[in-house]
Amino acid sequence: KEYTHLIFTSQNAASLFFEHANRHKISIGKKVVLAVGQTTSNVIKRLYGPADICSEEESAEGLVAEMEKLDLSKAYVF
Repeated sequence: KEYTHLIFTSQNAASLFFEHANRHKISIGKKVVLAVGQTTSNVIKRLYGPADICSEEESAEGLVAEMEKLDLSKAYVF
């Protein structure tokens, strides 16, 4: 099964993931990218492109609130 969504809960996680992906020329395809807050979103934008979803609140709760708006019935999340 292939992941459909990538969730980044910190700027460090986003930085490590996308630096590794870029260095090894790994494409993430058409996955939905979610970021906890603007700080994490800025790192994703710098290394990959804009996140699809960014919570206003820089917390897990803020991201959960954004995810509750999505249809995740067929999602496979990493």
